[in-house]
Amino acid sequence: RVATSLVLVNPQTLNLTTDISSGTMLFPALQTITATNKIISPANVIYRAGNAIFLNTGFEARNGSTFLAQIGGCN
Repeated sequence: RVATSLVLVNPQTLNLTTDISSGTMLFPALQTITATNKIISPANVIYRAGNAIFLNTGFEARNGSTFLAQIGGCN
């Protein structure tokens, strides 16, 4: 066995519909993210996309949660 580094594969697009209610999570996409889910306390969530993040009807970052949306690459 040989140890290797962690390899992350970023999809071109993400469509997020499942509510997130705990943990710290990063959702990277090379191009776009579309979200209709809810971020519920105490979740800590980052959406990171290369071109666009669409927070559509139904999306909500509730009081007590932490939410960050970033555009500009998935390094």
